[in-house]
Amino acid sequence: MTAEEVTSRQEQFIRGILGGLTQREAYLKAFGAKPNALKSTIDETASRIANKPEVAARRSEEHTSELQSHSDLVCRLLLEK
Repeated sequence: MTAEEVTSRQEQFIRGILGGLTQREAYLKAFGAKPNALKSTIDETASRIANKPEVAARRSEEHTSELQSHSDLVCRLLLEK
């Protein structure tokens, strides 16, 4: 796996965060956890994943892409007036 590649679960985690979930919520949705898992352990693991270089880079790419899409939409709407 190259530095730019993320796993499918990491991708799901990223999309969760970009969709408005907290890191904990995104982690639970993407990876799940044992019923007796401590919230602090989940938070630490979610933070470690979020800070992995390949995950941070992919998250930044997705965020930039979303911003560009929104910018394009605003420009089109303004030009229609």
